[in-house]
Amino acid sequence: MYSLFLVIIAIIPSIALFYFVYHKDAIEKEPFYLLIVLFCLGILGTLLSININQFLKNHFFFLNIPSENWSFLENLFHSFIVISFLEESIKWCITFFTIWKNKNFDYTYDGILYAVVVALGFASLENIFYVLNYGFITGILRGILSVPGHAFFGVFTGYYLGLAKNNSNKKIPYLFLSLLVPILLHGIFDFLLLSNNVIYYLIFFVFLIVLYFFSIRKIIIAAKNDTKIKGH
Repeated sequence: MYSLFLVIIAIIPSIALFYFVYHKDAIEKEPFYLLIVLFCLGILGTLLSININQFLKNHFFFLNIPSENWSFLENLFHSFIVISFLEESIKWCITFFTIWKNKNFDYTYDGILYAVVVALGFASLENIFYVLNYGFITGILRGILSVPGHAFFGVFTGYYLGLAKNNSNKKIPYLFLSLLVPILLHGIFDFLLLSNNVIYYLIFFVFLIVLYFFSIRKIIIAAKNDTKIKGH
């Protein structure tokens, strides 16, 4: 019974964030089956990430060093490459190859909704694992930090995918940004959080506030300026 309670705690942040982003899609609601597929693919993305991570740890001994013993460069490498690049690349591929040619991707805001749903699927399973292993307090902390983090990285993925879809002459630069910006944001997030340094922790909370503010603002503005994609 307690395990079920922990699972509920783990998924509540994802439900709340999904409702917020879905509610903003005012012009044309996306098919719910497509959102369920994307969410489930996001869950599979978590499993893929875990398996790749484990494979790397099995073949590269230095990846097994505990985070509290990382040097500055080791933290940089783990945060931006081992964690951020791997996870954001997986989420990007799931989002892009599922929705890019889908007929339902016909408004610019759709990209944000799709990418966030994938991110929430990824974050939900990841959060369940952490909460079941480390308990209620971990669930609360990750519900405030990590789950919204994943969702808001997805906001930028989806925002630039929408621009790429609607601007064929700038398609490649926007596609590049749809992957690069989330990688950088995720990398900074993890680097500061895993730093074991009080000064970096203070910077982290400033970064978090800025990330939350601009992500929510981008959702609101993108929804307000939602436009039909050319050719649809």
